[in-house]
Amino acid sequence: MISQRKLEKILASLAGRAQRGTFFRSIDLQWLLQGTPLSAIGSRIHGGRYNRKGAFEAFYLADTQETALYETEAIFNFAGKVVGVRQPPRVMLSLEYDLHDIVDLRAPTTLVSLGVTIDELKQPWKLAQAENRPVVTQLIGAAARAVDIEALLVPSARVAAGTNLVVCPDRLRKKSRISVFVGDEPTIARYKLEGQYESRIRVAL
Repeated sequence: MISQRKLEKILASLAGRAQRGTFFRSIDLQWLLQGTPLSAIGSRIHGGRYNRKGAFEAFYLADTQETALYETEAIFNFAGKVVGVRQPPRVMLSLEYDLHDIVDLRAPTTLVSLGVTIDELKQPWKLAQAENRPVVTQLIGAAARAVDIEALLVPSARVAAGTNLVVCPDRLRKKSRISVFVGDEPTIARYKLEGQYESRIRVAL
């Protein structure tokens, strides 16, 4: 497996791009009721595909509502049918983002540089983390954060054509933001994350 130092060197050499749009996040209703729909503390407590348990926070978004539901295991495919899972109440958030340093891990040239395949990015990670074994995607995520990359576009492990956006909240640049879309509804709070970070390693677009 490639070393952390080499991963950092490779990722630091990759050009990021500015991008804005709308992605989605499915969360437990309790987080909205507590006024923290944009918190990523759960990823630090439990770990995620691109962040090791206890290491740092990562904010996971999905390109479609369907992808968000599959990623949070609210639905799954069984014998060709979409099946729902009984869970505590959940809320689907539409999140508008305006970011300035996104690296696309799906790009063939990026995969070659990192020496990994799309399939390797989709491999199960929870058992390896529980057994304290290295997880290639977590190593990539840690290296990306170490060289101040703001976010990664990655393939969904649960939806064949799906895409996830993995954001490092503590690497959001000053002109970057993520906000909950509420339309013209005046009774809903305007939740947003606004970047404050100034990188000395990378220049945001």
